[in-house]
Amino acid sequence: MKKKICIFLCFVFSFMTTNNANAISSLGELKAFEKFSNEKFEVQEVDEKVEITEQIKDETDIQDPLNIATLYNKKIDMDKIKRIPGTGEYKGYIVLKGYLGEDKVLLAYKGDLKSGSYSTKVVNKKPLNGNDKVTWQYEGKKLISKRKDIYKLLSDITGNDNMDLLREVFGKTFDEYLDEQYIINDAESFLTIYLDYKSGLSKMLRERNTRTLPDVLPD
Repeated sequence: MKKKICIFLCFVFSFMTTNNANAISSLGELKAFEKFSNEKFEVQEVDEKVEITEQIKDETDIQDPLNIATLYNKKIDMDKIKRIPGTGEYKGYIVLKGYLGEDKVLLAYKGDLKSGSYSTKVVNKKPLNGNDKVTWQYEGKKLISKRKDIYKLLSDITGNDNMDLLREVFGKTFDEYLDEQYIINDAESFLTIYLDYKSGLSKMLRERNTRTLPDVLPD
């Protein structure tokens, strides 16, 4: 595996030297690694109907009350969340207030919940600077890239089986990327649940899903 990585990393399209003679900065290096990673790790599709049915059953066996949702592993009573008109760049949006995790992320929406015609906004309040220069290395060669370029690469890489390789190559920058992705992704899921609850959709889905499910989904 290391030989294959080395081959791809040798294709440097452009570079510039820095104060460190062993350090180079290049988008070409990132593109080469992206190509290697996407070819090496492919997403496995699961289409077993029995597995899907069992997953649905597991999710409906034990349920929280409709007004309870989880954000960052904390249960939140959605009836206690306040909604206020947004100001400044969020003018026209309804901004949520009074929930655990508010210090990390801003949640807002605009539109008509009843009709399902609305848009959302989820903003990380404390993102790391995308223009920061961060280092990554392979077999003794130190490379320097902007954080936002590495994040773009990591978002484009397919599959989840390359975690150890990515951590080996990008070090703490990879873990920082995962942390920021978790903040946004978990908040997006929570906001969707909140809006479904407020629109009445979650109640309708709960009633439908509590009906008797077949052991195997029909063809």
